[in-house]
Amino acid sequence: MSEAILRLYEQSDSIHNLYVSVSNKEIFNTQQKNVSKLINIRSMTKSIVSLLIGIAFKEKHIKSLETPINYYLSDAPGHIVIRDLLTMSSGFDIDDKNLYGLILSSRDWVTSILDLPLSGYGNFRYKGVDYHLLSAIISKSTGLKMSSYAQANLFSELGINDVEWESDPQGGNCWEYRLKDII
Repeated sequence: MSEAILRLYEQSDSIHNLYVSVSNKEIFNTQQKNVSKLINIRSMTKSIVSLLIGIAFKEKHIKSLETPINYYLSDAPGHIVIRDLLTMSSGFDIDDKNLYGLILSSRDWVTSILDLPLSGYGNFRYKGVDYHLLSAIISKSTGLKMSSYAQANLFSELGINDVEWESDPQGGNCWEYRLKDII
């Protein structure tokens, strides 16, 4: 089994690091020697944003996951709570395939997201806009850019230092970032 995994790793340009363990026993651990660029970890970033919401909650920057998002984003609908964003059930009506069109045409991403029509509140629908709003809430609740908050409260603890966040026109961090030195 490990030979097949190692062969896949060696043949793929998109697998940068590989760690395999079985029952907490390391089978093998290898890294590409020539990885010199940051890697866009795409949707995995949403898990990092979720962790940061949890840390902000633990540190009492966020009162509750049931807090309406308009507590932090004044123009937001009053019925949408932080938990709705975490579970992608806010009801903002946009598909991720249309997200980049919205972003490219917008000078204020948060306002543009909040101006989207609502449809299907309470139903899961995969979309990055919910996580951009979460990043704005992290910034508003902590007083720090999300990148600074992440570095101070998560990445430095993990020994991750080479990180690049995308930003919106207002300088707020997006829900996507690139990593170089993943542990």
